[in-house]
Amino acid sequence: MAVERDTGHPVAEGIARARREMAALCRLMAHFGLDDITSTHLSVLVPGRPGHYLLNPYGMMLGEVRPGDAVEVDAAGGIVDPGNGWPLNRTAIVIHGAVHRARPEVGAAIHAHTQAGIAVGAMPAGLLPLSQWALKFHGLTASHDYDGAARGGGLGEAIARDLGTRNLVMLMRNHGTLAVGADAPAAFIRLYYLEQACRAQLLLGARTADDLVLPPPPLRDRAAVEQNQGTMDHRQDFLPVGHREWPALLRLLDRTQPGWDV
Repeated sequence: MAVERDTGHPVAEGIARARREMAALCRLMAHFGLDDITSTHLSVLVPGRPGHYLLNPYGMMLGEVRPGDAVEVDAAGGIVDPGNGWPLNRTAIVIHGAVHRARPEVGAAIHAHTQAGIAVGAMPAGLLPLSQWALKFHGLTASHDYDGAARGGGLGEAIARDLGTRNLVMLMRNHGTLAVGADAPAAFIRLYYLEQACRAQLLLGARTADDLVLPPPPLRDRAAVEQNQGTMDHRQDFLPVGHREWPALLRLLDRTQPGWDV
């Protein structure tokens, strides 16, 4: 196994941190019921190695993944570091590779197959601005029509093209959802709250926007900006999206899954 450990070297430290973040993402997805047996896939950029990213192994449930299991892939889709030797989902290479090539600022991406995300994605109107959760994604939600399993033939590029240059999440119709962020905390918190927003919408049944009390358009726009600026506490301590929650989420893993990061 060619896993690089924290040795005091900046690049090695960055790689070790990325591997830990990958394991944390996998464990958190499983903890909150956002996984799909072995079919969910996630990526985290490898610091100091342009174009390289980590993917979770194919065949492992997300609740099993440890830092050393992640597989490092280069910009061309070649395996650089096999981790503990598990294979990769070809679809994961196609989708995540295309997203990272098209959006270099994206440090992490999560593609999920959740019941609520799939159900809302199949609705013509998509995600409605009916909750504060949903307002996080107002004007920042892409959609992509179903085109089968993305195993090649430009399908990854089509997904990246539909994601666009500024959208934060995507409803992949009849398939699942996609969330991106500057880093692992941002990607996870967006995927988590996208799912919460979809679940809330489904509780309303078949109602349309005309049947609901929704914030007026100017307020929707303002809320989207506010919700994506990060958080500030009473001390004026500002943290980027996901960074307020991330330490608490890691403590959750420490309590419920001791040794997850070994």
